[in-house]
Amino acid sequence: MARANVSNLVINPFAPPPKAVQTPLVSTGNIYDPLVSRAMTVANNSEIQEAIEILRQRLQGEQYTQEHFGRLELQPANLVDINIDIQRLLEVPHIASNIIVLFDPRIMQPLNVIFIKETGRYSAWEGQQSGTAFALMMHFGLITPETLIQCKVVDDDLVVPGSDLTREAVGNLGFRCVNYKGRKEPDLYYIFRSMVNGVRLYNSTLTEDKQANEIQNILQAHNMFAAPGLEARGTKAKPGMVTHISAMLKLAGHGTDKFDVCKADLDWVLAWHNRFYASEKGVNGGYLITFGRFATLCREQEIEITKEHELEFYQHMKRYGSPKAFHDDCKQRYKKEYGGWADACLLPIWQKDYMKRGGTLPLPTIENYNEYKSL
Repeated sequence: MARANVSNLVINPFAPPPKAVQTPLVSTGNIYDPLVSRAMTVANNSEIQEAIEILRQRLQGEQYTQEHFGRLELQPANLVDINIDIQRLLEVPHIASNIIVLFDPRIMQPLNVIFIKETGRYSAWEGQQSGTAFALMMHFGLITPETLIQCKVVDDDLVVPGSDLTREAVGNLGFRCVNYKGRKEPDLYYIFRSMVNGVRLYNSTLTEDKQANEIQNILQAHNMFAAPGLEARGTKAKPGMVTHISAMLKLAGHGTDKFDVCKADLDWVLAWHNRFYASEKGVNGGYLITFGRFATLCREQEIEITKEHELEFYQHMKRYGSPKAFHDDCKQRYKKEYGGWADACLLPIWQKDYMKRGGTLPLPTIENYNEYKSL
């Protein structure tokens, strides 16, 4: 698709410059924070204090000892069983693409297992996917036959203070705690930061890291920066702050073979925002989705995004007030008509409003356009 040269975009001279405040990707000074002293920084937190008191009451004056934490062992993989009443199904795409393709034995976690004394075997309640990958790589000759698998072992008759669970009941609870409440998924910002730092700090050659670093370069070229969603809550968002990381990665085609083409869509979307909304507090996620989809459809349908588009779209956006005001307006209209929310309505509403207000420039065809005609 022919597209106006993004590099010719200039910042709106009437917009105040963005604050030079960014969330750094790397720390300054000593990057190592001792575990105990780091923990003590939250020791007086009210939530921590309340949780400690609840556990203290459950223990009824007893304490956990080293024995209660189980032990680490190296065992042959053929001694490990999977309790299918506890574990989920094998997730083949995950095992193939996320474990085997990226495998590094230094980062494989031990299996969590219950030692069944009656049979002399180990019942794994956590680690099925990585354990399966281990067995497959050994089967195909990628791991030597004598290699043992690491296991964190708890005996089936071990009793700990504050609980009456033993045997497989411990694994059943453990599976739920680890996979449901016990492991908080990090904000996608930290995953993005890890990929960028893979290149910038550790010379990574992984495709996903190199692509993330290119996205970071695009952000920096337009005076923008990624940040955790928590930092934008309330009125804390700063000019140039991008917290809708998933929309940004999807728009750029991160992790796909279309990245080299799709990254130009992200470049155009951020350049337009930087030109007209340099002082806006944060880059609205609804804006990224709307204009990102617009740029993608224009590329796919070979519609040139001209200077006239860029200027006229700014005039159109001003009628809402700002990118955030546009997003809020769409939500209000959608909820009034349908209830709930769907990101898919954003671009259709944008284009319908543009045409209603006399817009004449060519626009891409949207597959679900008429689904939102009442809006």
